[in-house]
Amino acid sequence: SKAGAVKPSVIWTLPELAWAGMTEAQANDAGIAYGVAKVGFEQTCKGCVSGEAGFLKLIFEREGHTKGRILGVHIFGDDSCEIVNFGAEAVKARSTIFHMLRWIFPPLTYHNLYSRAAGEAKLRLTGAKSLGAATAWKKIYSFVRRSLHDSGSDMKVTQALKKTFKFYDKDRTGFLDKQNLHDALVSMGMDTTENEAADMIREATDGTNTDQIDYVTFLHAMKQFGDGFPEDGLDDQDLSMSFSRAVSNDTAPQTPQDTPSARNRQRASLATLNVANSVCSFGMSTTYDAVVIGGGIAGYRSAVEIGARGKKVALIESKKLNTTGGHGTYTKCLREAAIETATTWAEVKEVVDRATDTSYADAVRMLHTFQVKLIKGYATIVDEHTIHVTNSNKSEANAGTMTLSTDAIVISTGSKANRVAPANFDMPGVYDADTILSLDRIPYKLVIQGTSVVAVEYALVLARLGTQVVLIMELDEFMEQMDTCLQETIRDQLQQLNVELLMSGTIRSVVECEGSTPQMPKLAVELGTRTVDCDMFLSACGRHGNTHGFGIEVLEACGLLTDPKEQVIVVDKYCHTGIARIYAVGDVASGSTFSPSVGQQMAVLAARALFSISGMMDTEKAVEWNPQVVWSIPEVAWVGISEDMAKCRGIDVGTASADFNGTIRGCVTSQSGFLKLVFDRSTGTILGVHLFGENSSELVNYGAELVNEGLTVFQVLHFVFPAVTYHQLYHTAAMEAKLRFKGARDLAGAAAWWSLKNQLARSLQKAGSKASVDETLLAALKRIDEENSGFVSQAELREAVLSLGLNTSEEAIAAMVQEAASDLKNDQIDYQHIVRIIQQGEGRVQRQKTKALRVSPQGATVGIVGVA
Repeated sequence: SKAGAVKPSVIWTLPELAWAGMTEAQANDAGIAYGVAKVGFEQTCKGCVSGEAGFLKLIFEREGHTKGRILGVHIFGDDSCEIVNFGAEAVKARSTIFHMLRWIFPPLTYHNLYSRAAGEAKLRLTGAKSLGAATAWKKIYSFVRRSLHDSGSDMKVTQALKKTFKFYDKDRTGFLDKQNLHDALVSMGMDTTENEAADMIREATDGTNTDQIDYVTFLHAMKQFGDGFPEDGLDDQDLSMSFSRAVSNDTAPQTPQDTPSARNRQRASLATLNVANSVCSFGMSTTYDAVVIGGGIAGYRSAVEIGARGKKVALIESKKLNTTGGHGTYTKCLREAAIETATTWAEVKEVVDRATDTSYADAVRMLHTFQVKLIKGYATIVDEHTIHVTNSNKSEANAGTMTLSTDAIVISTGSKANRVAPANFDMPGVYDADTILSLDRIPYKLVIQGTSVVAVEYALVLARLGTQVVLIMELDEFMEQMDTCLQETIRDQLQQLNVELLMSGTIRSVVECEGSTPQMPKLAVELGTRTVDCDMFLSACGRHGNTHGFGIEVLEACGLLTDPKEQVIVVDKYCHTGIARIYAVGDVASGSTFSPSVGQQMAVLAARALFSISGMMDTEKAVEWNPQVVWSIPEVAWVGISEDMAKCRGIDVGTASADFNGTIRGCVTSQSGFLKLVFDRSTGTILGVHLFGENSSELVNYGAELVNEGLTVFQVLHFVFPAVTYHQLYHTAAMEAKLRFKGARDLAGAAAWWSLKNQLARSLQKAGSKASVDETLLAALKRIDEENSGFVSQAELREAVLSLGLNTSEEAIAAMVQEAASDLKNDQIDYQHIVRIIQQGEGRVQRQKTKALRVSPQGATVGIVGVA
């Protein structure tokens, strides 16, 4: 409703500032216990590629029954004016950070800032200021709790924490200094420095101390940051007094007599030593709460999510971490190089290296922050709780073989490109969608064998870099998952770049020609009717999961299932394999669609399913529709269903479009493009959003909110977008949809009919006539229809209008016929239908129908949405 609108605001600096919702000061004045999460542009893949500076800051509620609710969004950086609209809708809808974590954004977009900020906000719900310090406190608590469990002890957690504290309080002062705390962390196997120990003390004392911490504050840190801290029946004062007595006993003069007091002190000291040794033993051992196999984007995200919960986690990867998104992101880096007008491979490589290096540095920092142990080597699953790791590189610290014990396993071994006949992939110049990452030149002529979006992306990007491209799609339909308007757009782009597109093509052979060398390949691709000479052949025919080479057979014997077609592990909605505490995420898991963005969402779901204790997962609304992007220049994006899909489902479908040049920003930038809404004409509900043009990958995310939340075109009209933004397209399209909702097919024609009605009404009023508009028009039509057929042609309609003294152009008459004709192939119009168009008024009947349909199945009104 209008009352619930949240208006985003923008200051048009370079780059701009944008915000929506509350500021920190406003939240504080309202007495709200709020938290803040801030992430930089460089923490996204797009930021790594572009090198743009900026940040997004979330303000959220930390306490109460609305804990996690997003209160405000504040952004600085490139395209903040566009990015802020998603946040404004989240604030308006009273969304939470937990709901935001369910969203999947296209990988190379700044909207991923929302996911990163929501993830950090979740960690800061406890009030943490330093994530590294908060995680370290979580880990101490987790280690103590786990050591009690493993030893079978019935000791209470608070008692064990007290004994752990006493063990490291060497001087028995009741305080730990930063050196004591550092020694404790190191003995537990945590990679930390004295400065980081000081940060932990600062975090626990709310910034009042960095040198020492007393026992009560130590316990408060455990309560604040430890998940599921138990209530042992003692309050802080009781615990403090109990601890003071224990310290006094330990520091009392010792006597050699064998007295009951002496024996009690000995037993207490022995218990303290046993607890401390148990905690250190677990910390230094190769026993983990979870082991993640695979260091791609999904595996890395799983490890960080689990580590952030204070759990002891290891990440096993045989190669250098690659958290940019792998095969999918490579085409996007090439695209950015093309946008930056790269002409040499050195310039292309600079863009790719910038993305991978920045992403790698950020990944290493995050692993250290959350105390994730990175182990280089090849993993082999021995059983549900045991993993062998082998590293044959003798120059590395963990060379040889080690055995890890774990409570949970997360499999994230990724995928491989499909290799289909007839190419020999060992031949110089022949690549698949994985080996193309080793490309070291811009090819002169390229033949692409494809069945997927990736094939089209490579064709468009490499053609933009100057390569002659022949694209052979081994499909009958071109990009059938897209709306026809986007299919036509992609075809137009291919044609403009002189890409030769062959549908249902068959490749008979790929052979090496005479004089071919690894540095200068020469290939001949036989297509049946002709042969194409080229210096590079790329097969981009989909992917399959990496389900072999790490001992999965052991789990299959226990009942783990794999899909033989896509070679992926079958998982449920929480990524559980159905075997023990074993989960699979990313490309190797069913349902990932081999998308890096989906893989990251799966990683979060698996971590929460394994270690969350809130019980919120079962009550959160799932995100059904994820945005899809083809990284052309400019890009194509969509979410929801196409017009044809809606018709196949029997929906009374309507469509509305808006051109980029119809917005102020479009006029300024002169960029071409469009937005198309697909909606249900019976209710106005938006079913699909389809975009082509600059920043479509960012703009589509607001559309994803509309589709997933089941919002209507009328609700979009209530949203206020910043003026000079492409998001105005949504308002323009919604306005058109509103007219079409009343039955209009051609907007120019509908407008012309309303203009005719208004002109005629004014003419009759001026003449003092009591005749109605429809009666007057009907009489004019009958006079022209000499044969009394009940129909008039375009020429006869124009004659009738002119006879009434109205000046209407031929173009307007043609549009009116287009709108009124029941058969668009016939220009003969039933003039009784013309009268009905005039009589429709302001759509009162349709408005009542809309209200009637906005009722729940139980009969309760669900926020009636009237037509503005």
